Amino acid sequence: MRVPLSWLREFTPVDDDPDAMATKLSMFGLKVDEVIRVGSGISGVVVGEVRAVREHPNADNLMLVRAYDGTAERDIVCGARNYSVGDRVPLALPGAHLPN
Repeated sequence: MRVPLSWLREFTPVDDDPDAMATKLSMFGLKVDEVIRVGSGISGVVVGEVRAVREHPNADNLMLVRAYDGTAERDIVCGARNYSVGDRVPLALPGAHLPN
């Protein structure tokens, strides 16, 4: 069973880091298979707002999207079609790092 650290902290007085919490739980006889750090390895991703969408002139399966990243508008080539103008979407900026 996966249990969020925030939930464990509601029921325990311990305010340790996740690895220390896992060690203490193991010492009490509770099996901890792994500690998963959600969002680790991700940098350079912001929430972008879709401002305009149009078909790519040279590719049937691609779209040209204009999105606002909070500081500037960016032109993006995108293969997805499940968004509309006004939607807020994850936007990986140049130099962003994503986990494998």
